[in-house]
Amino acid sequence: MNHYAKQKIQKTSFTDTEFISRISEGLQYGVPILVQDVEKIDPVMNSVLNKEVHKVGGRLVMQLGDKEIACNGTLTMFMLTRN
Repeated sequence: MNHYAKQKIQKTSFTDTEFISRISEGLQYGVPILVQDVEKIDPVMNSVLNKEVHKVGGRLVMQLGDKEIACNGTLTMFMLTRN
């Protein structure tokens, strides 16, 4: 956490109401993300974990749920379990 403090690491979990917006911030702006209390991976994350990036009109786009999110190609994400 101290290592990524200057980059303002964002903490979230799959039960967080702002989960999708935090992941989209990470995709768009390269903000590091810490996903806590992971027991099962939400299917929304499949495209992120599989790195399914497409080019649309000269920009990189990733499908996140029902939205297409522009991404900068850099995402630092950590997933922690309770164990």
